[in-house]
Amino acid sequence: MRFGLKTTFVAMAVAFAIAPGAANAADYTGKKITFIVPFKEGGGGSVYTRFLSPLFAKHLPGAPTAIVRNIPGGGSVKGANEFMRKAKPDGRVVFNTGTGTLYKYLLKQKSVKYDPRDFIPLMASPFGVLIYVRSELGVKTGEVKKLLGRQIIMGDRSPTAGGMPILLSYHLLGLDVKYIFGLSTGKRRQAFQRGETTINQDNNAAYTKKVLPLIKEGVAIPLYTLGYVGGNGEIIRDPMLPDIPTFNEIYEQIHGKKLAGVEARVWKAVHTIKIMAAKMMVLPKGTNKDVVATYHAAAQKVVNDPDVTGKNGKKLLGPYPQALGKDAMAVLLASSVLDKEAQDWLINWTNSLKK
Repeated sequence: MRFGLKTTFVAMAVAFAIAPGAANAADYTGKKITFIVPFKEGGGGSVYTRFLSPLFAKHLPGAPTAIVRNIPGGGSVKGANEFMRKAKPDGRVVFNTGTGTLYKYLLKQKSVKYDPRDFIPLMASPFGVLIYVRSELGVKTGEVKKLLGRQIIMGDRSPTAGGMPILLSYHLLGLDVKYIFGLSTGKRRQAFQRGETTINQDNNAAYTKKVLPLIKEGVAIPLYTLGYVGGNGEIIRDPMLPDIPTFNEIYEQIHGKKLAGVEARVWKAVHTIKIMAAKMMVLPKGTNKDVVATYHAAAQKVVNDPDVTGKNGKKLLGPYPQALGKDAMAVLLASSVLDKEAQDWLINWTNSLKK
């Protein structure tokens, strides 16, 4: 699967230019475009959307006004349900998915009234993830073997929240972890700083501001990353932290073999959600083809906008290529399709965490 590659952007730009309906681009003069964030204000989803939404508005025909609306609840389910139920196929409402949006679908939660495969993705933004530990544990980067047989403590919102792949990585590596659930991102980071937890994770958007100071102060030691999906579909080292080994490398060190079977299929899905589909801008099912073509053209202009290619854009989005159009669809499908055996395995495992 080839998504997120810079080389595809050129081909896609040509495709957008000749796409059916492109000549009949939608016009949003005097209109308002609502961008839905399914979380509270102030979080990563809000920061991401408030940065990109005015750029989409800038590059849409007619330069409409961008409005950001937060609809928190159910770990993004409330906002996603409302988007699917109410959004009209005219391009006036755009939804920013969260990792929980896809996880809760894979887990067949009853509250989910949407099917992500109905979304029409415009842009998928990857975000790498770093796992780090308290320095008093006495391990260096990559030395996960030294933690085997020792209890470590971590905090997270819930077993089905955005940290689910991190919890899964601990399970697959064989770590003895005590979980403290009910902690937001900020609260679990504070708990780590106070020494109440001994292992934590952050996406790389927070690395420079939140994690690097802890490393420089000697409080935290980088342990491993979740890696990044390369052009051939293999997980490679994170472009932002290339000197730190990936989960897959650590797994092979500990078990002497590559991750395989049902566990590998589950890992691929949750990893894609967490890293490659960390945040996505999508339109609702049934959106008019002219509207879709118009948004595709706007998305291409957004990723080339000086605000995105400049300092602020690089600070927020990191060194990761943004997946657009067909590449974004490949990301979406890879993160929302799981065979029954793998899905049952995932559901049973997450249920075990709640006991």
